[in-house]
Amino acid sequence: MNGRLIAGHGPAFVAAWRSVYCRVYRWRREGRFAVVPSLVGRPVFSYLPGLGCSDLNAAEARELAREVAGRSYNIRALSAPEGELPPGAPAVLRLDLGAFGHDRTAVWERALSVSARTPIRRAREGGLRACEESGTAAVETFLTLLSASFSRHGAPMMPAALFRGLIDALDARILVVRGPDREPLASLLWLLD
Repeated sequence: MNGRLIAGHGPAFVAAWRSVYCRVYRWRREGRFAVVPSLVGRPVFSYLPGLGCSDLNAAEARELAREVAGRSYNIRALSAPEGELPPGAPAVLRLDLGAFGHDRTAVWERALSVSARTPIRRAREGGLRACEESGTAAVETFLTLLSASFSRHGAPMMPAALFRGLIDALDARILVVRGPDREPLASLLWLLD
């Protein structure tokens, strides 16, 4: 890799993300921060609540932190060189599709390991099919499957209005995996920036 920093989110994405969170949770905004109430103590000034990635590098994050000096805040920054995600990063696999000329065969054969291809191949042989879906039915399928997943893990479901707001405000795609009987088994909300 050439040492460039991992690309951050664009300004429109960041603004829309923050706006949806503030609207759904009824948080006030102060500058570029969402003011997140605390159950104990002072509120937290969150630059991008709920988002594991940012649009800021370390220097920009330090500058932004000066705006809220003396208060509790949460600011994430991008600092890992391209191709080198830090330990604990939320991304498990990152691919530069441009490096493969956006060629599906090249990605399949050269970018994915055998251990990644094998379960995909088995799922196909078992009759599972993944396809992009749209509209209200796709959103409801995604929300139903997500709610079941949260429930299995003993966590409360985030508000459906949050996901609907993000889908409306951002370039969103929904991928649904269906079994041989067309029953939805898994779903992915994919936000493009």
